Amino acid sequence: MWVCTTRLAVPIPELSIAKRSRTVDCVKVLLDVAKESSDWFPPLKAALGGVNALIKHYEVLVDRFAVSHN
Repeated sequence: MWVCTTRLAVPIPELSIAKRSRTVDCVKVLLDVAKESSDWFPPLKAALGGVNALIKHYEVLVDRFAVSHN
C-alpha cells in the first residue's frame, strides 16, 4: 500500500491481521495505564478516558456489524 503526501509517496508495509491485533491491544493497554497513572494532571486523564471510550464504542460497533453480516 502507498500513501501519497503532498509531494512524495511513502510505502507502508502491510501488516498481518495478528500483528495489527497485537498492536491495537498494546496501544489500548498503554492508554489505559497512562490514564490510570495521570491523577496528577486531570485534563490528561480526561482526554485519555475519552479516547479509551471511543475505542471501546468502535469495537462494539465493529462486532455488531460483523455479526449482522454473517
